Amino acid sequence: MLRKILVFVFFLFFVVFSPLIQGEEEPAPDTTLNPGYRTRYRFQYRGGEELQQNTTKTLEELVAKWVDLRRELTEEKESWEEEKAHLEQEQDLLHKEQESLQNEITIAREESLSIESKRSSLVIREKILSETVNNCLPALQEAEKDLRVCRKVIPSSLLSPSVKNAFDRLQNGLDQSFTQRLQLIVSLCGEIERLQNNVHVVKEVFNIEAGSSREMDVVYLGLARGFAVSQDNAIAGVGVPAENGWQWEWRNEIASEVRKAVDFHSRDKTADFVHLPMRVKDIK
Repeated sequence: MLRKILVFVFFLFFVVFSPLIQGEEEPAPDTTLNPGYRTRYRFQYRGGEELQQNTTKTLEELVAKWVDLRRELTEEKESWEEEKAHLEQEQDLLHKEQESLQNEITIAREESLSIESKRSSLVIREKILSETVNNCLPALQEAEKDLRVCRKVIPSSLLSPSVKNAFDRLQNGLDQSFTQRLQLIVSLCGEIERLQNNVHVVKEVFNIEAGSSREMDVVYLGLARGFAVSQDNAIAGVGVPAENGWQWEWRNEIASEVRKAVDFHSRDKTADFVHLPMRVKDIK
């Protein structure tokens, strides 16, 4: 732009001063041949002085405008440099933000693929577990059936409230999930195992004769055999588990031996051998 201004100023200078240059280069007049020529040339010279003054004024105005234009150009250049630096800074920040967003998009895509892969794996696993549950369901139902039978041969005096509640829940097994039913079976099997491997001494009330009942001490050898004796050692009996509960056979001759077993268990006497009748019988 500065180059165009300089060309324009030189062009005006050339146009304005060209008549003066031509007037100064005019040859000296021959006054002997033409006496009136001197007067005409002086007139032209005075007109040239006025033209030179106007031209000088115009040139000064043009120079002033040129200076103003240079100043404005400098200011614009400085302003542009500042704005350029600001724009470059913003551009760098935008590039960094773009890279950050691109990284986040990449991570999100990878996570999406990972989640989709995990979901597919879980769907396959769910299918396998469902098939496994269906395969285990018959065995689960058979175990529940066996536990219902076992409930009949477990004396009520040996059942804690929690075990009684567990057997009650077993009766409503269809209303529970597979996992809950399985946990219940494992819990009851553990409790039955504990009862089967210990000797238990409890007190129970028996109907000896019609209208007659007596409280007796009962020794259970696991869940296989039971021995009962009255407080006065007059009545004794042997119990075995049956399909509908325990069946008792009264054998008063073993009362003293049963009493020894009760005293040994309560540590009232020093442990010793006792002779009790035993018989193995399958539960049908």
